[in-house]
Amino acid sequence: MAERVLLPTRQSRGAIPSVPALTGIERRAILSIVVVAVVTGILLAITRGGDDALQATFEVVVTALFAGFVISPPATIIAFAASMGLSLLVGSSTEMLLALAVATGFAARTAGTRLLAAYVGLLLVSVAAAVFSAASDQLSTIVIYLLLATVSGGIGLLLRFARSREQRLREELARQTIIEQEVRQSERLLIADELHDVVSRDLTVIVMQSELMSLEAGTVSLHESQVTIRDAARRALRDLHRLVSRVQNERADTSTPESLRVALHEAERDLMRAGFPHSISVADGADELPQIIDTTVARMVRESVTNILKHAAPGPVSVSVDIVDDVVRLHVRSTLGRRRALTPLPSSGYGSIRMRERATLLGGGFDSRREGREWVVTAALPIA
Repeated sequence: MAERVLLPTRQSRGAIPSVPALTGIERRAILSIVVVAVVTGILLAITRGGDDALQATFEVVVTALFAGFVISPPATIIAFAASMGLSLLVGSSTEMLLALAVATGFAARTAGTRLLAAYVGLLLVSVAAAVFSAASDQLSTIVIYLLLATVSGGIGLLLRFARSREQRLREELARQTIIEQEVRQSERLLIADELHDVVSRDLTVIVMQSELMSLEAGTVSLHESQVTIRDAARRALRDLHRLVSRVQNERADTSTPESLRVALHEAERDLMRAGFPHSISVADGADELPQIIDTTVARMVRESVTNILKHAAPGPVSVSVDIVDDVVRLHVRSTLGRRRALTPLPSSGYGSIRMRERATLLGGGFDSRREGREWVVTAALPIA
């Protein structure tokens, strides 16, 4: 399966979004504007001469502070607050208010909600200080600066919302991609599961009977092996065709569900042809099992018998299906020993894993283990 990720938290509609990081273009734009403004300020300071050197230097420093929004908005806002205090000493409170008005957009784009609220408070205090210290003919200028701050802050918030929306869309796309990968992986596992269930057993029978044919001398036995191979190959081909058609057409399989009775009958036939002494018993109420339980137990029987044909040593095999206290219990026993040279087939353990998963999903259990010189498979599935 795909790697688990933390999905983005949904935001309340209308709320100020969390601060997305500045893009490379935004960083370069801010720094370029600051550089141009600082150079312009220095040139203006040179043209003014020495009378306004202190005020010109102060204005250049304040202009350079804008670059701090790229590095640390909190430290920059603190620096602007300190500069506002100094502006009262150098007589540049109105000019400082202009800088704060322009910086409102930078703060709206880069500062967190609480920090932005603190900045708005600083702006209002600065307005009050400017009104208090400014001449009456400068009040209209202060009003214009307030309007400029409103427009600047609006632009900053628009950029912030746009960047936040872009980030959410990217996260949503990443999440959707992960979901699609998980769905595809799930489909692959489903196809692998179905292939194992419907084809593995028939191919095992084909290999086993082919090996037997090389050892049989009698024509009757050879004929029986040929019939078995033919029937198993036809079943495998039919099941493969059914599976491929279902995947291609994306519609449910309308074939007859797997039956426990049929699985037991085929198990008895295959064990007999393979030369295993066997006993198979089934409870009387097995014909009335729910379809999903009947199908699951049938697959467990097929898987167990397939493994016996692959790996069991010559010896007795017993298969029993009992119903006790509304629980279906499957017991399969076979002789444990070295893999017979007759059927040198590999084992991945995939079938047992899938059987255990099926049983767990139905609220039951599945186990396969060694007991002395026997390999024992047990399963219990609640009917109700």
